[in-house]
Amino acid sequence: PFFEMSKEVERLYGGDIATLIELNGQPALRRYEEQALNAICKSHRSAVIAASGAIVADAALFDQLLRSAHTIWLQASPEDHMGRVIEQGDLRPMGNSRNAMDDLRAILASRAADYSRADATLDTSAQVFGQTLDRLEEIARTLLT
Repeated sequence: PFFEMSKEVERLYGGDIATLIELNGQPALRRYEEQALNAICKSHRSAVIAASGAIVADAALFDQLLRSAHTIWLQASPEDHMGRVIEQGDLRPMGNSRNAMDDLRAILASRAADYSRADATLDTSAQVFGQTLDRLEEIARTLLT
């Protein structure tokens, strides 16, 4: 089965992540992510879990993910990343900041060491979806054999 961590958090919380963060802060989001990851790992011997890049903000939770699963980090250039986030209609991370791109570059750079701990990395920049999917399947097969 496929699980998107943000959807699992929203299901457990009973509302959207923006409201969760606004009312309860980032620590509450991390607690819900931990509950979701624990539930998935407990109820499924194998699964595909899509976690947000911010999961590295909680070292213990990220360590748990690394121990519990094969991890493939999907990375993109800051420009591609920003474009994709905007296409999805999610402006929370950057709001209306004039320095949004600089902020994003700084965030990605600060997380690079954690991201590099994944079993594999796939750069999705300048690739069409089909190419990315083919390469992702190839990497996953390699990790599972």
